[in-house]
Amino acid sequence: TATSRLAARFLNTLVLLAREQLLYASRETGLRRAVLSGGSFQNQYLMRRLMEIPGLEVYHHRRVACNDEGLALGQMLIAGQQIAD
Repeated sequence: TATSRLAARFLNTLVLLAREQLLYASRETGLRRAVLSGGSFQNQYLMRRLMEIPGLEVYHHRRVACNDEGLALGQMLIAGQQIAD
């Protein structure tokens, strides 16, 4: 249906944009690992496609909820590392 095609186009555009952002961040920082969390990644269509980016190791939530809980945990880990440095 036209609605299905429109939805697929929308989601595929989100995948392309997120992929480009991940690759840009990798180029700028030299990092080759990315962690995806947050409500957007409850969507398995997006998650599955972003797990397969050549040159990047992409991780996602398994033990922590992907919503604000996962984001807050990531922020705390980064802050903890910065304090330790």
